[in-house]
Amino acid sequence: MCRLLLAAISREAVSTLLQLLDAYRKAVWSDPLLEKVYGGKSHCDGVGVVVALAMGGSWSIYYERFDAYGYASNPCMVNLSALDVVLERVRGIAIGGGWDRLVLMIHSRRASRGEPRGTLYAHPFHYNIVGSNGTIDLFFSHNGGVDKERLADMLDVKGSLDMYSDSLLAGFYLSNMLSKGYNIVAAVKSLAPFVKPKSALNLNMLLFSSDGTKTRARAYAVGLLGSEAKNDPNRRAYYESVLVLGRGLVGYVSSTVRDYGSGISGLTFNTFNGKLVEIDPITLTYNVVELES
Repeated sequence: MCRLLLAAISREAVSTLLQLLDAYRKAVWSDPLLEKVYGGKSHCDGVGVVVALAMGGSWSIYYERFDAYGYASNPCMVNLSALDVVLERVRGIAIGGGWDRLVLMIHSRRASRGEPRGTLYAHPFHYNIVGSNGTIDLFFSHNGGVDKERLADMLDVKGSLDMYSDSLLAGFYLSNMLSKGYNIVAAVKSLAPFVKPKSALNLNMLLFSSDGTKTRARAYAVGLLGSEAKNDPNRRAYYESVLVLGRGLVGYVSSTVRDYGSGISGLTFNTFNGKLVEIDPITLTYNVVELES
């Protein structure tokens, strides 16, 4: 149970992005949709961010994760305060310039019961993959639940699963598929059967692939509801995936972010399910792929 934001922007969309960040903060601090499904109102079990900046054909990356669990008396409030620090850093980067394109991926976690805690389990995860055509850097954020035991069997993970979150294993699974030469659509389709019926597979991903001479960047958003979540109004509302579009901006937000940001001028929000959205952060174009037949 998490809140996600993914956005690729040009400089003309900086002001719009700042407003989206405000909506994101409100969704993390106080989420009425979370309260209806799981109780509690805050996504305060960890925070993480990736900011990728393109300038002159090269990319620079700011990446940070944090969870105060284990060394703070009130880790929830510390993590919410950490989110505010992260958002302020993102604002400074966006306003500061020195880039042609900016890609932001931010995640605030509400850990499922029994799942491990700590900075190691805060999203986005980073996987470095060596494939037949070069290297891939994958940044991966997840909202929802997958069958950890079945994934562990597929990955030949031995022993106790207490040190693995389901999201961490889902990222390992996708990384393994990409290393074998599968494309991202095929990899996600093969992960889909592991989704828990009452949950979802909502993914934000940022991939940098390199053949040694050129780096290609793509962002991806996935929205896929579990079989029972589709027919549960509260779960469906919470797990809805939303494509957000504006002048100089294309991205993804969780449903509560859309609700808080519905008044932002110039933005349109489109709900989708059973689809993968591929975003080219340079051209700011996107392509929608069906995941369910």
